[in-house]
Amino acid sequence: MRFFSTQSITFKYSSLQLLLTMLLLGLVGFVYSNKQQQDDFSEAHSSLSLQASEIAAFFDAKLEQHRVHSDMLGDLYQTLSFKQSSDQAWRFSSEHFSNTILAGFIHLPDDVRKVSPVNWQMSEELLFQSRLFQSAGQQTSDPINAWGELYYDNTYHAWLLPYMTLVTNSDNKKSVWGSVMEIDNIIAELKNQFLADGMELFIYDGKGKLVFHPDYGARLIRQNHTLGHSLNDDRVVRKSLRTFIASDKLDGELYTFDDWGKSVFAVTQSLVTNDWTVVVYSQESAVYQDSKDDRIDLLLLALLAILFVYFSAIVLSRYLVSRRLQGIGRVLANAVVGKFEMPKNNRGGDEIDELHQQLGQLFKKFTSRLDAKDKEVESARAELDENKALAQAVSYSDNAVFILDLSFIISFVDTQSLSLLSCEREELLETRFFSHIHHHMAFITEQIINDIRRKESWHGELVLKELHSDRQIWVNTTITPLRNDVGHVTTYVVSMQDISFIKDSQNRIEKLAYTDELTSLANRSFFVAQLEKCIEMKKRGHFEFAVLHFDIDDFKRVNDKLGYDGGDLLLMEMAARLQKQLRGEDVLARLGGDEFAFIVVAASSEQNVILKVNSILETVASPFNILGQEIKVSTSIGITMSNNDDPNLLLQHADLAMYEAKSKGKNTFHFYTKELNEAVQERMSVEQRLSLALDEDSLELYYQPKVDTKQMRLIGYEALLRWNDPELGFVSPGKFIPIAEQSNLILDIGDWVLEKALQFISELENPVTVSINLSGKQFEKGNFTSQLAASLDKYQIEPSLLEIEITESHLMADIEDAIRQLEDMKNLGVQISIDDFGTGYSSLAYLKILPVGTLKIDRSFIRDIPGDINDVEITGAIIAMAQQLGLNVIAEGAETQEQVDFLTERGCFYVQGFFYSKPLPREEAKQWHCPDHTLTC
Repeated sequence: MRFFSTQSITFKYSSLQLLLTMLLLGLVGFVYSNKQQQDDFSEAHSSLSLQASEIAAFFDAKLEQHRVHSDMLGDLYQTLSFKQSSDQAWRFSSEHFSNTILAGFIHLPDDVRKVSPVNWQMSEELLFQSRLFQSAGQQTSDPINAWGELYYDNTYHAWLLPYMTLVTNSDNKKSVWGSVMEIDNIIAELKNQFLADGMELFIYDGKGKLVFHPDYGARLIRQNHTLGHSLNDDRVVRKSLRTFIASDKLDGELYTFDDWGKSVFAVTQSLVTNDWTVVVYSQESAVYQDSKDDRIDLLLLALLAILFVYFSAIVLSRYLVSRRLQGIGRVLANAVVGKFEMPKNNRGGDEIDELHQQLGQLFKKFTSRLDAKDKEVESARAELDENKALAQAVSYSDNAVFILDLSFIISFVDTQSLSLLSCEREELLETRFFSHIHHHMAFITEQIINDIRRKESWHGELVLKELHSDRQIWVNTTITPLRNDVGHVTTYVVSMQDISFIKDSQNRIEKLAYTDELTSLANRSFFVAQLEKCIEMKKRGHFEFAVLHFDIDDFKRVNDKLGYDGGDLLLMEMAARLQKQLRGEDVLARLGGDEFAFIVVAASSEQNVILKVNSILETVASPFNILGQEIKVSTSIGITMSNNDDPNLLLQHADLAMYEAKSKGKNTFHFYTKELNEAVQERMSVEQRLSLALDEDSLELYYQPKVDTKQMRLIGYEALLRWNDPELGFVSPGKFIPIAEQSNLILDIGDWVLEKALQFISELENPVTVSINLSGKQFEKGNFTSQLAASLDKYQIEPSLLEIEITESHLMADIEDAIRQLEDMKNLGVQISIDDFGTGYSSLAYLKILPVGTLKIDRSFIRDIPGDINDVEITGAIIAMAQQLGLNVIAEGAETQEQVDFLTERGCFYVQGFFYSKPLPREEAKQWHCPDHTLTC
């Protein structure tokens, strides 16, 4: 119906009544809703405070029960230890552990530990905490006790909380009495017992670190790693939680904070027994659920009232106003089709009647003017005929159309043209068309004018610019001249079609084809294309250039430590740094994995390239902060100058130079040379022959005896690898071992050496220790211990008859992993020694905690003894240090009586070298016996 139209008076009047009703009901609802929310807020405060207090009391009771029981047993142990031995005191006191104590231990000053139950093993994290607590206890005479930090126990496969206290033995030495309890079952119990619907809790410690939160896994947030690592950083715990934890709070008070974009009400309660804080919280939506339900009911009632008022107003306005106005509308509708009937007089005196009278007067005036307008129409028809040329020009246009005069001045524009250039009509009219072409294509103006004069039209792509900005608009353009009846050009018609979106799509596709997705650097395809351009520029004599090829040294170790996500973050950070090294026409690309390539343009000399290379080395060497950890890496850079026209060959040369840089110790650079290429070819030949020798089992193990010079007896052998190739002849281990290290052959060789050495031990009539050298890659692989255990079991060899030798540099590459793996080997019963000691960079602090039994002095220090005073002093210092640390020491490379005498005088009685015997084949080694010490072997 008409009165439902939004333009009708009925609708407007009804809408006004509706608006007033809605405002009144809205005011009432607002007051009522605020009152209801205040009541819900007060109730939530009371409920959350009560739950927080009850949960804290429950938690404190559990912890206090554990503490009291542990202290009682610790006092019992201390009392018994004054009367009995430490073992008896421990045995008696540990028998009284109850259900409140999951496991317990005593940590004596000499690092001896006793645990209960006996099948429980103290983890490294708990042992580290115990040592720290024992060290702190040595600084005071007062009794101290403390809760430790949560750690993950591999025996119980649960997160445990340690409690430690100092006890004193009869000799007045302090030991650590400790016990552990499982924490997650307590949290689960209190959640089930105390938390009401809509409530949750989380717990944090005195350092502001999360102990429990329902949104995070336990391993992710429990960072109390006793070796000092922290997994809780800005990338793990969201900012809203960290801000709330760090703020000042009073127990029992209600606080509000935003979490995940939602408002949360929370109450904190600190534990009495330790520095933990319990937070009970509820979503704002749950707190105000009752008031929300009430608002819905109120809204329904208000809706019914509004509908009643609205339809009542419609009915009244319909009969009082709308029907009378509709009569006037019919009169006006007839006037539109030429029926000028005067409206009937209404005897009423309101505004609508006055409108009737004014309309009658208007009709009289309009009729008198209608004749004059007819004459104007005839004149317009004549003008329309004169503008047929204009209509014809516009018909040529597909989208946007300009009409230009003979001077290329714009005389007409259509609406699409105004939209295209984002301007007003007046701003375009009377301006020269070519002034709107972007300055990047200004050169084309003269070409267009010449083409139009020689041909019928011009067609091509142009780049226009918006009138009020520098935005580029690509258009497909046709310029056609229009001629009069005698063939003279009178105007030009410009027809344009916007193709900017096509150009944008082409640019995006090109970017995807030539850009590395991870780092946003150029990819290999783009790099090779740019390299080809540089070669062409060099041919024309423009400039010389250099190609750099480099990757991250030991990148696999970064992936092993941080995971692939961490490795990707490192590559992105490195790419961002390297981009700052770009200048002018230089090109930087990621070729794949951790490989990068760099074109140094205008490299006039090798010295200029070295300056850039050193800058890159310094940039990469600066520490990276990845996932909250400081990561230090290095790179090895291969360089080739622009001495070849084949881009792939240039990259190959740079790649060869890079591997040569790695062979020199990494974190350096190397220029490609012809000699380097020959060396690489030789290395590839050695690698192929070595792989064949391994397949054909043509490698050999020789065994060099180790002698106790004090008792003149054989104490063991060192297994040494030998290779005599049919084509290459005898190949020195110093030559083929590094090549095997660079490939994965060293892993297969290491497995072969282990098998042959154990087989040799099993064949000895009087078994002695045989030592084998462990490759760095075997160590990095991480599963050598399990392989070692399986091989020992296969040959039924006593583990102490096998000694593993590993160099200092392999140990220090990842000291924490080294300690873990060496501990696992030691637990098997295998002996461990550090080979070539003194040539690396060992820290004495780590040497004290490394589970090794022997230091092997490198032959470079023995060779010039006793003539070289420096070697004498260094060797003496190593021997003295080993004795102080309780380690065995053996010298290798002894060849003269004077060297053996010097070593014996300094207390080094274990000697290996040509003085006693060269390395021997297996059968000769089995028959070897220790000669008289006055004879050389």
